Amino acid sequence: NGRIYGDRMLKSPPGKYNILPASSYVDVAINDGDEIIALESYKDKLLQFKRNKVFVINISGDYDVLEDTFFNVGIVEECSVVKTPHGIVWVNKTGCYIYDGKEMNNLIDSKIPASQDYATIGNNSAC
Repeated sequence: NGRIYGDRMLKSPPGKYNILPASSYVDVAINDGDEIIALESYKDKLLQFKRNKVFVINISGDYDVLEDTFFNVGIVEECSVVKTPHGIVWVNKTGCYIYDGKEMNNLIDSKIPASQDYATIGNNSAC
């Protein structure tokens, strides 16, 4: 109805991927001052990326369950996220992260010196 919900994910009925009823939605963290930048799925998990946080939602059962929240690892642009055979990988100013379906790890932690210029890490202008 012309209203924008920056925090809402619409959910299609099973087997009807092109139908998105307004009454079928998932709200994880509403009115937190942040909007959804990207969504990516891996196994039975849905990762919701915002600028400051990443939410892990378990979508395997009848109900969607917020399983984990990762703070200060969000993204600025959708192109910062990619699905790989090993999990979901994303990059930002603080690192290069992977979620493997169980846990999140920073792939460059202790591998790039803290004095490294951030222009080479997480510069999303090339997306």
